[in-house]
Amino acid sequence: MNVYLKFLRLFLVLMVGVFFLVGSGSSADKHGETTPGPDNPDLNDSFIYSENSAYSDVLKVCAGVVETENSCSLSKLPLLMQENETPSKEMIMQRVVVSHKWMGDRFSEMLDILDDDIKELLGATTAIIIDDDIKPSFYWSVTGAIYIDPRYLWLTPKEAKTITVKEDFRQNYGNELKFYFATRYIKNNEYAIGYFPLDKNITRVKEDIKYNLARLLYHELAHANDFSTKSIILKADKNKSIYNILNNSKNERISSQLYKNSPLSSEVLTNLGQVMYRGQEITNTQKDMEAKELGLLFEEDKSVDMYGYSTQYEDLAMMFESVMMKYHYNLDRDIAFIPKPVKDTNVTYEDYIVSWGKRNRIADTQVSDRALFVVKKLLPSKIDWDNFFATKLEKSKMLKEGEIWWESRKLDEDSSKVEKIQKIVVPKINPMDFEISEL
Repeated sequence: MNVYLKFLRLFLVLMVGVFFLVGSGSSADKHGETTPGPDNPDLNDSFIYSENSAYSDVLKVCAGVVETENSCSLSKLPLLMQENETPSKEMIMQRVVVSHKWMGDRFSEMLDILDDDIKELLGATTAIIIDDDIKPSFYWSVTGAIYIDPRYLWLTPKEAKTITVKEDFRQNYGNELKFYFATRYIKNNEYAIGYFPLDKNITRVKEDIKYNLARLLYHELAHANDFSTKSIILKADKNKSIYNILNNSKNERISSQLYKNSPLSSEVLTNLGQVMYRGQEITNTQKDMEAKELGLLFEEDKSVDMYGYSTQYEDLAMMFESVMMKYHYNLDRDIAFIPKPVKDTNVTYEDYIVSWGKRNRIADTQVSDRALFVVKKLLPSKIDWDNFFATKLEKSKMLKEGEIWWESRKLDEDSSKVEKIQKIVVPKINPMDFEISEL
């Protein structure tokens, strides 16, 4: 079997989104909260990174809460923004819990490399958990913390070996569908993010992980700042649990405001999103849906990504992530509907053909209007968003229908005249293009 197909079989699934826990005491469908999935990460082997943490007696306990009734109060473990509107690196590192010291070391190092707005956005969290058992990464309003998969942080083979190898619990959602929804970040017509399997004895440098870590943090911190808006926290009773406060403020969330004024409209794609991203049972009609017809439906609506059809929270997070990666790094995001190859053996990259695809979808008018609302709400200070959207966002471009997905990244031939990004390793069938998204 083709080596790339082996990688694909192992990692390749439809992008999926928020799944809601159903079980006694845990955040469930009825609460509408983003959650880690069927099994909470095992934090028994974790420890507080900073020996001088002001919250050493409560941090790990509050971050490890499983049931909603045990959610800690904001007086016990406040959000970082309650200490300072723009937390310092030292304040942030006092809230870090890790299973291995190198994870905290690396997170600290990357805070110096990533833009300062990451620190501001971290103000909406109570803790940052990095543990070898976390997969996928997620934000959880029951604790107010973000939980980071250390696959985004390792540099050496020794570090990689400390990470638990486990499948994403959503691995097989939508596997009876006839298409893939593919995504990638592009700069100068080349992949901006490399592919680095854990088990290949690879050594990375910080530049290799910068873009992917930034993408992850912007996504998860969009959730945190959507739920824990400053207006909600300022008037909150600090003696109540963070879960109680956030669960009783649903209508004040930024995503709720967005959906009141500009909801997604495609019932077909919304229903399909529940199959792809939440494990809902597939219908015979959905099994027969073709990539091209879905691309045309997608074009008519207002989402930046199919993931946005899972919940309003993922719709917001995908828009924010896309804008921030464009703003800071000038990375364009490609999306495409691709028919699944009919044959089962000898599949190569040439069998993945674009039926409908687009670069920089965030620039489409019906999408950019919503995205502008989101970024103004999530990051209202410092950045002139109106000017950026008017002058720097550039235009979206259609990928060439019928072209091989791998080859379709080459939209312009003038890229030789601009600065090249570093050389990175990306297989022609790249598992990351079809990977499950973070929560």
